[in-house]
Amino acid sequence: MSGSANDDTTHLEAVLREHTGIFERSCGVLAIAPERSLEDALAAIPHLAYDRSGLADVERLHYTAGSFDAVIGDADALAGATHRPLRELARLLRPGGRLVLRVTSGRAQSCVADLAASGFLVIPAHVDEREQILIGVRGEHAPAAR
Repeated sequence: MSGSANDDTTHLEAVLREHTGIFERSCGVLAIAPERSLEDALAAIPHLAYDRSGLADVERLHYTAGSFDAVIGDADALAGATHRPLRELARLLRPGGRLVLRVTSGRAQSCVADLAASGFLVIPAHVDEREQILIGVRGEHAPAAR
């Protein structure tokens, strides 16, 4: 993404504070290839059960279904995956869990469609001229990953 990584992380942290409970209560959070500043911020939250995964691992995540309250990633980076990473990430979320994705504005519309097709209710949480941060809320009956 263009722009400063610090600005991007500030926007993302604001969205996480507003749309998830990870700063207020015990939660399980998975970050997919997080930037260093985000990783440091998440790791510093004492009550957070935080884990991270490199982007290449998204196709081979071996977590139990429903392991996380929130999964954070970059939709543009996930777009290069050879399978359907959103379905795998949906599998990892508890019902009502949040998938928080940063996406360039040019790809936002297709990302919203992909999220909806994967069983998410989609909320645009931050929009500016170069990026959007989308929240995908996993429903009680989100389709199982296959």
